[in-house]
Amino acid sequence: MPQAGILLQLHDSHHAWQEERGPRFVLLLTADDATGRVSVARFRPTEDARGYFQLMEQVIGRFRLRLALYTDRHAVFRPVGKWCELSCATTQFAREMRELGIIQIFAR
Repeated sequence: MPQAGILLQLHDSHHAWQEERGPRFVLLLTADDATGRVSVARFRPTEDARGYFQLMEQVIGRFRLRLALYTDRHAVFRPVGKWCELSCATTQFAREMRELGIIQIFAR
């Protein structure tokens, strides 16, 4: 089984991947923080929790569990806006990662 580093970065890239020949997609990918090596990538119609769950399912299935994820502050990863101020709630993605023992680190 391949092994990778302890810190895994999650990235997204919104781009017209097919130029004018088709719809726009978002590329979601994971990269090992130490090597920059892409471990899993997939195209999605939008950046959403379902896509990140599918991405993590592939990562966990192919590699040993990481101890931490390095992410941006997208609403999938961290509650934003008034809802966040009114509640101590967390996102479904954050709850699942915590249950798996994976720590989230947010970029500034």
